[in-house]
Amino acid sequence: MNATRGSAVWPLVRVLADERAEPVLLFVEGAAGEGKSHLLQELAGLPEAADTARRWWRCGAGGGPPQEDEHEHIPALWLVDDVHRADEDELRRLRQVLEGLRPGSAAAVTYRPEELSVPGLPLGAAPMAYPSRMTVLRHRLTPWDEERVRRAAVQALGDGCSAEAARRLHERTGGVPRVVVDVLAVLREQRPAFTGTAAEVEAAGTPARLAELVLGRTHALPPEHRPVVWAAAVLGGPVGRDELLAVSGLGAATGNTALLRALEGAALAELGEDRYGFAVPLAAPAVRASLPGPVRQDLHGRAAKALARRQPVPWAAVADHHRAAGDSRRWINAVEKAAESAAAASRHQEAITLLERTLAAPGLPPQVRARLAPLLARSAVTGLRSDQTVEVLAQIVQDASLPAAVRGELRLDLGLMLCNQMGRYPEGWRALETAATELREVRPGLAARAMAALSSPFWPGNSLDDHREWLVKAMAAADASGDDAMRTAVLANRVALATSCAEPDAWELVRSLPRKTTDPARAGQAARGLCNAADAAVWLGLHERAGDLLAEGRDLSARSGAPYFEHNALGAQLLQEWWTGQWTGLARRCEDFVAATADMPLIASDAYVVRGLLALAQGDWGEAASWLSQRGTFGREDLPVPLATTAAGALIRLALARQETETAARQARAAWAVVAGKGVWPWAAELAPWAVEALAR
Repeated sequence: MNATRGSAVWPLVRVLADERAEPVLLFVEGAAGEGKSHLLQELAGLPEAADTARRWWRCGAGGGPPQEDEHEHIPALWLVDDVHRADEDELRRLRQVLEGLRPGSAAAVTYRPEELSVPGLPLGAAPMAYPSRMTVLRHRLTPWDEERVRRAAVQALGDGCSAEAARRLHERTGGVPRVVVDVLAVLREQRPAFTGTAAEVEAAGTPARLAELVLGRTHALPPEHRPVVWAAAVLGGPVGRDELLAVSGLGAATGNTALLRALEGAALAELGEDRYGFAVPLAAPAVRASLPGPVRQDLHGRAAKALARRQPVPWAAVADHHRAAGDSRRWINAVEKAAESAAAASRHQEAITLLERTLAAPGLPPQVRARLAPLLARSAVTGLRSDQTVEVLAQIVQDASLPAAVRGELRLDLGLMLCNQMGRYPEGWRALETAATELREVRPGLAARAMAALSSPFWPGNSLDDHREWLVKAMAAADASGDDAMRTAVLANRVALATSCAEPDAWELVRSLPRKTTDPARAGQAARGLCNAADAAVWLGLHERAGDLLAEGRDLSARSGAPYFEHNALGAQLLQEWWTGQWTGLARRCEDFVAATADMPLIASDAYVVRGLLALAQGDWGEAASWLSQRGTFGREDLPVPLATTAAGALIRLALARQETETAARQARAAWAVVAGKGVWPWAAELAPWAVEALAR
């Protein structure tokens, strides 16, 4: 029994332990599914109740206990469930029993406050003659908090339930215990087996018990009053009275009466000041699904108009309502406004999710795809996009009907994602080369961005000379474009190349990055340059400088809404902590970073390598090999070159310790070929000693 319940039942425990104690009456109030019956079972099982007569009384189920039990003269524990179901005769009998409780006796009476015939009076309107010696208490059951829901999920489904899934489960169920348990049962029984994602929680739907409850309460209303419940279902969340009535289509007078009847019948609940809706959010889909299509479409149309009057306008929700209403033109317009608004506020993941879903819709006209796809690509490059974005863009760039400038811009962003976020370097390199050609005449600024990306030395497969050649082309194209944002983008790549190779002017270039610009585009590119420089400083062993650059780069990334660059800086920080001996808690920080970026394992590659180095230092060879191999999520040959060579050095050391000299020599030759082909020799520092030893044995 938890602490909250324990404090509520302690007076009953005290009475049951002493047959001379004055009686206690405990009212237990709780909405449907909040655990009232379960609490009575707990009370019946108390050790203190073992020698006390227990009298069960389930109201509305046959008139209660035998008459002789009502008038017995021994101490008893009365467990009275569902008083809201009792009729007047049963309430009269119950009042007589409670008024006559003897010393050493206690009673717990449960009810749903939303279903009482007289609000606030569980025993009815007739006055209750409480004896002066009786202690009368009231305990209000409350929904579970997020942590309690998470524990229930782990107990039902195991440790595979992600924090996001538990959070979504809490949101959708409102924390109502019965609903939580029912949804967990659905997830436990589903096939294929539950993998722990929030999307699976969303797809579980409304459990049968909750659906029957809310549909029964709705049907109990007069037909002319039901539209107010339907409107709440379509709106989906707590809303004000005026907005609810506008969507319902009822006039002010009829609508107000309908709302009062819906509240009295518990079909709807008051969720705050001028906020009405369903006590359990999962109830809304059940009501929506019960509506005929034309009725539902009309409600969605009115909902879109109502939400469009809000300030600021929630464009994503407006778009959803227009689509559900069958208004394609207004749907697309609202999607564009929602995506632009989210991107401007640096809510890139929100924009990505909306645009992915829209672009995946069948039958979307080509001109609409041409407008929406660049919005998706721009957010995806700076945000933490999903794999679906790459697949959507890969399909769209094959559309020959797209204007060359649009297709080239999309191919540029696709190439950046393939290289930076997916680790698919050969594909990404080809896409960037093609984009540079497509854009050279029509969008020279974007062509410069593609060329600058090809100057990045971190990717495997191309030499330093190749990267320097592309950088020269990028600088010329950026200057010719007259675009300051593109000049800054090229400067960020110039910084990356110069600092990685420890060129004499490298740190002067870093100082020239426009840190204080008010242009969001330039600020984002400056943040990228700072993070690149910080990463290079870590690999060069310039840890004090690296620390300053990491702090500055992360701050500017956060302020300019560029989570991808911020995550890169976090990865570099883990490497720095490894090399500077800040090992306390480092393993946990690495594992947390891996968990937070589970959908994008390349971003977490620094964390995988550092976690593997820690395991090797601690003598845990099995864990070391697993982490250094990215735990099977990513091929080591696809890692950025400095990480690949560092991981290879550790694995060679591990093979030598196991006396696997042939394996060590083979790994040494392969890794050395990579770093020699690149020509950035500081990156060989963690590889060279072990490669020499492996080949010398």
